Amino acid sequence: MNILGVCARTHDSSSALIKNGAFIGFLEEDRLTGEKHTKGFPEKGITRLLDSANLSLDDIDIVAYTFDASLYDAGRQEATETVSDDKERNAKSIASYHAVELYHDETVAIIKAKFPDAKIIEVPHHYCHALSGIAPRGWKDCDILVIDSIGEGATISSGSYLSKTKDIKLEAINFDTDSLGYVYGAVTDHLGYKMRDSEGTVMALAALGDPSRFRNLFKEVVYYVDGKIKVNTSYIKKRVFMDSGDRLTNRFVDETFERRLVDGLLNQDHKDLAAALQERTTELILSLLGNGWREHELCVVVGGVATNCWAMGVAREKIYPDELYVPPCPGDGGTSLGAALYVELEMGKTVAVPYNPYWGVKIPMPSERELSELSAKPVLSTDEKIVKIISNSLAHGKIVGVLRDLPEAGPRALGHASIFASPQTSGVLDRLAIEIKKREPFRPFAPIITSDNASSLFNTMGCDCPYMSYAVKANSEAISSYPQIIHNNNTARLQTVKMDNVFLTDMLREFEKLTGGQIIINTSFNPKGKPTCGRWEDAITYSKEMGLDMLVLGNYIIDKKALHAK
Repeated sequence: MNILGVCARTHDSSSALIKNGAFIGFLEEDRLTGEKHTKGFPEKGITRLLDSANLSLDDIDIVAYTFDASLYDAGRQEATETVSDDKERNAKSIASYHAVELYHDETVAIIKAKFPDAKIIEVPHHYCHALSGIAPRGWKDCDILVIDSIGEGATISSGSYLSKTKDIKLEAINFDTDSLGYVYGAVTDHLGYKMRDSEGTVMALAALGDPSRFRNLFKEVVYYVDGKIKVNTSYIKKRVFMDSGDRLTNRFVDETFERRLVDGLLNQDHKDLAAALQERTTELILSLLGNGWREHELCVVVGGVATNCWAMGVAREKIYPDELYVPPCPGDGGTSLGAALYVELEMGKTVAVPYNPYWGVKIPMPSERELSELSAKPVLSTDEKIVKIISNSLAHGKIVGVLRDLPEAGPRALGHASIFASPQTSGVLDRLAIEIKKREPFRPFAPIITSDNASSLFNTMGCDCPYMSYAVKANSEAISSYPQIIHNNNTARLQTVKMDNVFLTDMLREFEKLTGGQIIINTSFNPKGKPTCGRWEDAITYSKEMGLDMLVLGNYIIDKKALHAK
């Protein structure tokens, strides 16, 4: 039985493949197309997955799709019942559900055309999210919280998984427009950043603001009552699918400020609003997690809101000290994997998915002929030598791009499609932010450290942080020794590395031997506006565009002269 999971024609298209009960791989389409958050059908990912498994399109028995149209009626009903004073907006919101359903039907028709002999199974969206987190955590008994902008209508669901019976149960807590993800996205847009893309930027901006100024406002905008999130539609307009206009009402503007233009002047007003939004979001997530439904030591939190590492860090510390688990790809991209796993689970089977984040299939590398177009011949080397070359280059202040082995899943750079730098290099943050990444200087860069060293500098609570899922408190030694990677709120979005990750462990140890430093800066391998690199051609293009000092492409070392001479 060959099962293909597909997330298609929505943001973050992806695909996942299970062959005869074995996990083959998972790929995010934007890394293969160069279009960030692509909505396109995941053709390239499917092709690469099938090739890696020696399968053809005709060999697929089941296509598992990440939305269940039968649930749209519930969402439409809630949209009908949840009214606001804006009658025109109400009508548009209800009509947009019909438009989304038609769009869904078009997507299913595309799948049928590509896989005419396969059975198509539509999987409830929140179940897809949940299983993408349960599987890599080893199918253990757990509580589940799904928080995203919206699935088929539900915006928040909770439940549990029992390993003995292989039984997963989810219950929708909230429906549209009562959506924490929608509120965060709407305010992100008001602050001049792109909804469903730049929420992380707003989270970083929040550390520069004072939440007290707009604290009472957000208590009116979104609040918690009777175990549910409620959104005040006198501040937040009802959702209209595929509408890019303002999502905040005149009342919200009157009590705050006019919408900031993209790339407009950033002032303290914007920082304070971001701070209040982040504070309220964190409070509401704590309320959801602390609602008395806890049954297990482990809680899996998924959905786009789970990428808010600040809130997840606080929740892990205050609510689930045993283990709050956020998988490497908690957003919509990860749902293609969850859909495929759901089909197997319905047949009474659980499929092993790696705990490590490297879920992709091996990245094809160029031939010597293809690399011969560079002005200087790249050096082919061994892993052991590459580790020493990278560490030595970082110790001498160079900034190095790496693309190798299996792609990591999710939005974070986790070592296989990364840009590395030394925090000890003078001016490194300005060079990374302004020259290379061309991003806002207030956004922090993430540290990577061995698990053995992490607890001496950060409050890890004895847990690993393998995917940069949590903002972890830094201690006084970390703040004084590594101010470059500590954010204004004295936290860091940490990646810890265990010994089984040989490449990164050896690199960190070699760097420590050379410099005494335990931390390396790790940021995603992409220029502004582009997805994380997933193709060797893009690695070369990105390296030239960003002005990197060195590129490690598989086992090839390409120095700056070779990159930039032509």
